[in-house]
Amino acid sequence: LEIHAYCLLPHGLHILATPRNDPGDVSKFMKALSCRTSLRRKNLHGRDSAWEVRYRSSPIEPGQWLLTCMRYIEHLPVMHDLASSAYHYHRSSYRMRLGKTGRYWLNDPEEYARLGGTIQERAEAYRMYMSNGLDADEEEMIGTAVKRCKLIGSLRFVKEVYQKFGVLSVNQKPGRPTTSSEER
Repeated sequence: LEIHAYCLLPHGLHILATPRNDPGDVSKFMKALSCRTSLRRKNLHGRDSAWEVRYRSSPIEPGQWLLTCMRYIEHLPVMHDLASSAYHYHRSSYRMRLGKTGRYWLNDPEEYARLGGTIQERAEAYRMYMSNGLDADEEEMIGTAVKRCKLIGSLRFVKEVYQKFGVLSVNQKPGRPTTSSEER
């Protein structure tokens, strides 16, 4: 897998990754990681499961949506009140992305590489991008899509996936669809 971003939270792990070959590699990776982590947790703490919920995945539209999801994942500690800023949370890829760790093993997507000509330029541009914060609608849309294993992206992307694979996966807000006054 090419891992673009991650964030380890007390209740789960969020990873933004692209399979190099078979899309099923993501599931295999998550199964191996879950088994290994659960075994370690059982040996150390006597608990069976590492995480509360099953693995879920949401395909993401390449381009701006990929960067938005990177920002979403690296901003999760702030959203969950675990840190005052993404920079102060040490269990995510954000500090690594800014060059503040000893090693850099992330696979930067093309969209990130276009932010600047050098590592420093990209890191500064991304830091500014993170400081702008997430739009509340984007935050809700991504969160809902992840919970429901839906596509993340534009309507054009959803239509392309439907035409190519015959899968309709529109991300809508939870609850019953609204009806107009004419239908009542």
